[in-house]
Amino acid sequence: MREQMRVLLVEDDHHVASLFSAAMRDGGFDVIHVARASAALAALDTTLDLVMLDLELPDGSGFDLLRSIREESSNQSVPVMIVSGRADADERVRGLSAGADDYLPKPVHLPELMARAGALVRARRRGQAVDRAQIEADRADIERRIEDRAFRPVFQPVIDLESGSIAGMEALTRFDDGTRPDVVFQRAAACGLGTRLEAATIMAALEVVAPLPEPAWLSINVSPELMVEPNTLARLISLSEIPVVLELTEREPVTDYRAVRHALGQMGPQVRLSVDDIGAGFSTLRHLLVLRPDFAKLDLTWIQGIAQDPMRQQLVEGMVHLAEKGDMDVVAEGIEELADLDTVQRLGVRYAQGFLLAEPEPFEAVVGRSNGHSAH
Repeated sequence: MREQMRVLLVEDDHHVASLFSAAMRDGGFDVIHVARASAALAALDTTLDLVMLDLELPDGSGFDLLRSIREESSNQSVPVMIVSGRADADERVRGLSAGADDYLPKPVHLPELMARAGALVRARRRGQAVDRAQIEADRADIERRIEDRAFRPVFQPVIDLESGSIAGMEALTRFDDGTRPDVVFQRAAACGLGTRLEAATIMAALEVVAPLPEPAWLSINVSPELMVEPNTLARLISLSEIPVVLELTEREPVTDYRAVRHALGQMGPQVRLSVDDIGAGFSTLRHLLVLRPDFAKLDLTWIQGIAQDPMRQQLVEGMVHLAEKGDMDVVAEGIEELADLDTVQRLGVRYAQGFLLAEPEPFEAVVGRSNGHSAH
């Protein structure tokens, strides 16, 4: 038996709505009819196959409703067909530009309406089938990577710019087939294996780490999802023989700050928090204000080229001042030029990281540097 296609019909003319509904139900559609924009927004859900939309509604413009549909992430893939008495070309262009997938002027030839609606639904379902197949393929790939441990840890030192010594090191992951780490982690998150892959790569790093001269720390990249996962992260951190700094990544948004603070508090005073990629987005600034971390790590977009950019210098100087008030230390990442290093030092940045100072390497190579390191 063929699965019914669910359509939300937004039409305030009850005669037209009855005509459309009867024809579409005869054609195998499950029709939900509403007459107002507010009712349409309430009726939206992820099971819809199509929205059929009039532009003139008693409580608002169809264009406003269309924009609302497209702004909601869960509805962005739902096809929208405008069926309107506004038949001129400018209106059709406006509707399609606003996010509609089709525009059919009234009066409507019912067989054409049915054919267009069916085509939009079939196209969407083909896309969904492709997405599901891709997710399953990604899931199998991520599970294989975890099972085979097809990755290795590398470590990039964080340099204390006052002493020139290694203050800590960040654990990073390299995959055996050369795929970029951010791509693999994004695929893992999309197929529901994000925290499993994170945990596996963190364990791989902790297994090779031995004590460094005090007070050096180990930085571990952690998503908010893993941060609040009961017991998993705490169990992993218990394997570390050196102090740990959790770098809160931007792969996933923080949806519950209270849960993140609670989770961090359960891990003990030896575990500190760093907010990564400060300056890459507004949310990282909110992380600073709400979570009050121990470290603020400045994104490379603020750092690279700072020597020639007074505005970047003002931003970093302001962040150093804010960090002092909040009892935080500032880390500048992405240092690749000597002039940029000299500039961040002059602005009062305490720690720095980047290829100019040290590239990511196996743990043994980092240990070989730990007896002393010059910032220049």
